[in-house]
Amino acid sequence: MPRASQGRVVFVGIALVYLLIIIQRAFFSNLTDFDIFYTASQHFLHHQSIYLPVDWGAFPHIRALPPILQQHFVLSPNLNPPGFSLLTMWLSLLPFSVAYILWVGLLLLCGWWSVRLVGEQKEFYPLSPMLLAAAFFLAYPVVRGIAIGQLGVALMLVLLFALRAFQREQWKKAAVILGVLAGFKLFCGMFVFIFLFRREWRALQLFVLSFVLTFSLPVFIFGVKVYQEYFYILQHIYWYASTNNASLYGFLTRVFGGSTVKPLIDAVGPAVLAYGVAIALGVYWIYRTIRQYPENILPPFLLTIVLMLWLSPLAWLYYCPILLIVFLYVLPRYPRFKFSLGTFFYGRAYLASVLLLNLPFTLNLPLGEVPASFVFGKNSCYFYGLTGLLVLLLSSFNVKEEDYMLPNSLRPTIIGTLYFSLTGLYSLSLILTHLIFFAKVIYA
Repeated sequence: MPRASQGRVVFVGIALVYLLIIIQRAFFSNLTDFDIFYTASQHFLHHQSIYLPVDWGAFPHIRALPPILQQHFVLSPNLNPPGFSLLTMWLSLLPFSVAYILWVGLLLLCGWWSVRLVGEQKEFYPLSPMLLAAAFFLAYPVVRGIAIGQLGVALMLVLLFALRAFQREQWKKAAVILGVLAGFKLFCGMFVFIFLFRREWRALQLFVLSFVLTFSLPVFIFGVKVYQEYFYILQHIYWYASTNNASLYGFLTRVFGGSTVKPLIDAVGPAVLAYGVAIALGVYWIYRTIRQYPENILPPFLLTIVLMLWLSPLAWLYYCPILLIVFLYVLPRYPRFKFSLGTFFYGRAYLASVLLLNLPFTLNLPLGEVPASFVFGKNSCYFYGLTGLLVLLLSSFNVKEEDYMLPNSLRPTIIGTLYFSLTGLYSLSLILTHLIFFAKVIYA
């Protein structure tokens, strides 16, 4: 098939997947995080708190499931800082379906722009624009994140803007971008260590000032009480052990307790100690990488991205689209081993990380009794994938440019076959699920 025809087929396939998602979630069945954002704004318009719990039937757009199933699905509260709720307040002035379609359209635009910026980077493994777009838009974290209206692709775009500012040595611009971003997503505050360890004091001041202003300005709209409610909500999150949490904190709650899932060992003390050690190691790794690459901002920038997800308790899967650039950086770099066995395991570890982060799991567990070992293994897959990527990235920092080689187990054809087989099956099942849903609606 000619390349132009292949591109059209890929475009039509991607468009079909997202068109079906938009139609169903905008007009028929809504159970998305965008419902939560929209409802928070509706609460404010009705002179209520934006952190008021969301109840079934509270507003007309909360119509996701029949009442008999609602006992198995709990709507999460609004976990965004007040600044984000203020930023999206305008959407609540629109009908829900219109607001959702417009929001998803903006996310798709952010994804398209991100793919273009990634393609301009010289240090990433080169992929054709068609393959890069397909790999991105068919990745499970991207499909799921856009479908539920989450901010993963928007976060990726802003981080790519910051990276471009860094590479052009526009430190103050990068500081403002990242400081504002941290005001909307607190885990992005980890970028403060880049300015601190590089001793960019003016940029550090701008970063802190941008964060403080972004985080605190909504007080003039919502009042001081909303911050008390926000921090109260953060202290009462009990679903860290869910499937969608890829962080170390989520993994530790599965092992030692502190969440709704029964732990393997009921002992919180070791979890606190392990988490504290991990934070200290993460800060040290950033410091060491900055010292190792004083003239290249990309390695510490990528390491900070992985660590902010690995260490943040709120690192849900829909924030993982940004990991695409980390995979493209690691792909051509691998440490030379004296024995071929090392190369064999390194290649398999890369493939395993790609696949584990693209397994099409959902947030909710199967109804009924399932073995605890199955629940633990299923819920930890994304953590294993993220941890594997962190190890691969740290290993790649030891590779000299003249030693770059692509082992046989990492050939793009092998990766492409496995990756697109998985995402293709998921996309096909998604299309069939939506077609069956529409058939039931039409013939009901």
